[in-house]
Amino acid sequence: MPSPRTLTIVPIAHTQADLGTLAPSAAHAPGAAARTAVVSALWTAIAHWAQNTLLTAQSSRHVILQDGLPIDADVQRLVAEVAAAGARNHALLLRLMQAGHTVLGTESPELLIEELNLARRLAADPALAADPRIVTLRRALLEMRDRFIADRAAAVITDHTPGVLFIGAAHDVASILARSSPDIAVARPALACAPTKAA
Repeated sequence: MPSPRTLTIVPIAHTQADLGTLAPSAAHAPGAAARTAVVSALWTAIAHWAQNTLLTAQSSRHVILQDGLPIDADVQRLVAEVAAAGARNHALLLRLMQAGHTVLGTESPELLIEELNLARRLAADPALAADPRIVTLRRALLEMRDRFIADRAAAVITDHTPGVLFIGAAHDVASILARSSPDIAVARPALACAPTKAA
C-alpha cells in the first residue's frame, strides 16, 4: 500500500504588513492594539514550530502553499517584496525557500480580486458587514477560495513530497479535502498560541 499524501494546515492570522492598502483602516479598527499583540504571539509560535519541523538538517523537502498567494504570481519576487515590508508570514516563506522548500502560488487571482474589492467596500463602510447580502457573499467567496485551494493542494502534493498550507483560521480546506481527496492525511501543528476564527 502506498504511503498517504500528507498536508499540514497551519492556521495563521495576517499582520498589518500583509494587508497592503487595507492596513490603515485595520490599524484604526476597535481592538487593533490587542489583536496586534495576539497576532505577534501567534507568529512567534509558528516560527518556533517551523524552526523545529521544517528548518532542521533532517527536514524533508515540502511543497509550501500560502493563502493570498495567486497561482500566476512571480512567487520569489512577491514573497521577497512583502517580506521586506515587514510581513512575518512572508519572511518565514523566504526562509523556507532558502532552505530548499518549494513555495507555490495557491489561489485563484480572480477570486482574490473579488475578495480585495469586497474588503475595500467594508473598509469604507463597516456597517455593510451586517448586510445579509454581504454576509452571504463573504461566505460564498470563502467557500470558492477553499475549493480552489483544496484542488491546488491535491494537484501538487505527492506521496514523496508532503505539503504545508499557511491559511487564515476562518478557512476550512480540510473538510473539502476529506470529501474530494480522502487519500490526503491532514494534520495540524500544536501551537502555543492558536488563532480564533475571527483572526
